[in-house]
Amino acid sequence: MTERKVILTPKAENEFSQLRDFLSGEWSPRVGINLERKIDWLLEKLVRDPESFPITTSGDYRIARPGRTTSVFFTFDDREICIQSIVDSRLNTKANNT
Repeated sequence: MTERKVILTPKAENEFSQLRDFLSGEWSPRVGINLERKIDWLLEKLVRDPESFPITTSGDYRIARPGRTTSVFFTFDDREICIQSIVDSRLNTKANNT
């Protein structure tokens, strides 16, 4: 079996970029770098065994959590893993309070 390719939707790319910039600026560059490391680690796990992650209540996606505050929503098939959305409560709390 060939290894699945990981792709990010434009939405997920935008969310990740905003989150990384927010954490690096509002928290510290180290926090932004740690997020990148956790996402890289998670993607390696997703490629190896995407079936091991739970299905969301709606049944539309699977969810993976590289940390307490970050959730990655994805779908997959035999060829690819598609990251649909990356959500982090640290960013979303600030956005919801403005």
